[in-house]
Amino acid sequence: EYSFSDVLTVGYDIDVIKANYDNTIDKIEIGYTLSIILMKNNKIYGCGRNSYGQLGIGNTTNQSTLIEVTNNTGKIPSKISAKDYHVIILMTDGTLYGSGKNTNGELGIGNTTDQTSLTSIINNTGKTPVDIKTGLYHTLVLMNDGTIYGCGWNNVGQLGDGTTTTRTTLTQMTNSTGKTVDAMFCGDTYSILLMTDGTIYGCGRGNSGQLGTGSSNTVNSSLVELVNNTGQVPKTISCGNSTIIEMTNGDVYGCGSNSYGQLGIGNTTAQLSIVKIIDNETYSIRQVLNSFTNTFFL
Repeated sequence: EYSFSDVLTVGYDIDVIKANYDNTIDKIEIGYTLSIILMKNNKIYGCGRNSYGQLGIGNTTNQSTLIEVTNNTGKIPSKISAKDYHVIILMTDGTLYGSGKNTNGELGIGNTTDQTSLTSIINNTGKTPVDIKTGLYHTLVLMNDGTIYGCGWNNVGQLGDGTTTTRTTLTQMTNSTGKTVDAMFCGDTYSILLMTDGTIYGCGRGNSGQLGTGSSNTVNSSLVELVNNTGQVPKTISCGNSTIIEMTNGDVYGCGSNSYGQLGIGNTTAQLSIVKIIDNETYSIRQVLNSFTNTFFL
């Protein structure tokens, strides 16, 4: 239900949360400057930065203790996603709501007005959302038919629609790979897709090698394939300003920004292609948490 890293990142003791909020944690989403918690009783709590109303409490006051997100939608939350400036919530009925910064249309409500309370995201796709992910200023939605739609900032092609046009409503990502999406992930200004056959594709900012293509192209408005010559099959991925890949055999590889040593390879040189960070013969990894300037391994 939760791990030791959840406790570390949120900054609360799990027993304290349970005692104070009379419930157990279902999901925890960690942004760069905020934390969002979905409880098993379907209530949502948050703390941290709230300068754009991202905590959904009707104001822009930062919160140093957990406060309940105001949910007047009449819907039951299923999934939550937050990176820093905005929060997106997927309800059990497939509807989407968001709050926070909307300067680039990342809330998908057809305008660029910030929202301090949960606001319904426009979904005219005729499809049902099954997963959500957020970057710094963009949002991705995985639909029940395997297609991906996005909205928000698209200055370096992070929405993967073949353009660099910012979108205020959900717009379909172009997937010409012939592959089926298994999972999606958002870095700060880039997006990563893990396909069912184990291949990885990405779009958006790649100036520090975040996309693992061997190139430092800043703008990638269409999906490009990450070069995986390891012989290992990816299991899950974590994205911040670098990309961390956990393989099914327990090895961990990474690429991208490394200015603070966040790749853990003994230097601060950005990596344009994936390099091994952890060998499964040395450590047994349970969980990886990747932020903008650091990486944690449990």
